[in-house]
Amino acid sequence: MFNFLGDHRSSLFVAIGAAPGAILRMQISKKIFIHTKSDLYGVLLVNSIATFLLGILLGLQQKTYFLLDNEPLYLLLSIGLLGSFSTFSSLIFEFHHYYLNHRWMDLSLSLFVSIFIGIIMALFGFYCVNA
Repeated sequence: MFNFLGDHRSSLFVAIGAAPGAILRMQISKKIFIHTKSDLYGVLLVNSIATFLLGILLGLQQKTYFLLDNEPLYLLLSIGLLGSFSTFSSLIFEFHHYYLNHRWMDLSLSLFVSIFIGIIMALFGFYCVNA
């Protein structure tokens, strides 16, 4: 799956996409936290946006030839930008926080909603392109 990351050029495109993705994640999460006083909503929103955009990219990949796995634009957008925008480690960090604070309902709800909404948003993005 990651055979194309062997050369330095590919790694550069991933890195170029990763910087704005991480900054966007941080800014959106911070703004959501200011309004809701909860980290959960920021993580869910960012992950929902990212999976929707990933669904769009996957849908476009089937229709075009410029988004193949080894192409610079694909590396920049999917692995770089979206990979750093929505990180699995951020989600696990939230789960761990709920676990340590014995917030079992928040942990269960966050786990279920993250997976369910992630799948739905990816399918919705894919459908939007292929409808």
